[in-house]
Amino acid sequence: MNRKIVIIGSTGKLGSKLLNFLFKNKIPVFAATCFTNNKKLLEQKTKYKIKKTFVLGTKGDRTSFTSFLKNKIDIIYFLDYGSYSLNYLNSFLKYNAYSIIAIANKELIIAGGPVLQKKMSYNRNKFIPLDSEHFSLLNSNFNKNNVSKIYITASGGPFYFDKKISMSKVSIKNVLSHPKWKMGKNNLIDSSNFINKVLEIYELSHI
Repeated sequence: MNRKIVIIGSTGKLGSKLLNFLFKNKIPVFAATCFTNNKKLLEQKTKYKIKKTFVLGTKGDRTSFTSFLKNKIDIIYFLDYGSYSLNYLNSFLKYNAYSIIAIANKELIIAGGPVLQKKMSYNRNKFIPLDSEHFSLLNSNFNKNNVSKIYITASGGPFYFDKKISMSKVSIKNVLSHPKWKMGKNNLIDSSNFINKVLEIYELSHI
């Protein structure tokens, strides 16, 4: 029996990779969403044979998707960014117990905090953090009883290797030029000033 899988934010880098992986392994996707990239979402719907799609940047689709979450869903992925999807997570938790909730969106975990923990625990949902550092820590094979401290390295951001940079002369183009990763503007800006590491520490306190 196929599980009902829903992906929020399927048109981003993570969403595209996940869809490709699921398709290669003949795992069907029940529904997927984007915020405004309707063209790519329609391409994904055809290519990966997705049954339902929603463009959450439009009022009608937001209302439809909230209602859609009343269905029994087995696995839901939050691959978007920002705290707005907390509305959808709350709707999902209201109608779905014993489901798997996989979240790459650190703002969602931070915004939900203890309330999110309480609801997931009450509904017997299984929570999987997809942020790379936390996923790696939780799925590593080392003996946690013998570990007193863990160091997580940072990739550096666009200004890490330029010690003489004058922040007063930094342009938006400089900020968005990460030396290692291609990400959305929100994540690139957070990475450039290392606020993303602060968010990850706070995220880990909830996980």
